[in-house]
Amino acid sequence: MVKGPLVIGALLLALGIFVDHQAIQLSLGQPSRPGPGFVAFGLGSILILLSALYLIQFSRMKSEARLGRSGVGRHRTLLAVGLLCLYAAVLNWLGYLISTFLLFGIWLGFVERKKWYLTLSIAFLALVVVYYFNYLFSVQLPKGLLKGF
Repeated sequence: MVKGPLVIGALLLALGIFVDHQAIQLSLGQPSRPGPGFVAFGLGSILILLSALYLIQFSRMKSEARLGRSGVGRHRTLLAVGLLCLYAAVLNWLGYLISTFLLFGIWLGFVERKKWYLTLSIAFLALVVVYYFNYLFSVQLPKGLLKGF
């Protein structure tokens, strides 16, 4: 049995629990006035949820599937790292909204190999979520080419 992925899943789960514990120590605040630990608590909770789902999924996989295709994994990893580097390079010039839309589109199309209509739908949904997040919380994100809007 492969132990590496199980150890990573357990470490991420422990990290999420630690982050939530520390966030509670900072004070979560109230829904109308979030405290300094509010965002950290949310991120820690997301990490706990995702690592638990990962561990459940990994435990259900058959042992033959776990040993699988390491060459394909390396290729996808290099492609993903290259895309993230490209994203960081063009972020200030293109702006956060356009860069995020393109990152989601390219990632889903080339790394995850999703169908074009699903790729465009999810990329557009990510664009809308980022826009409303920016609008609701008045976050200063690079505007890039959309500076006048």
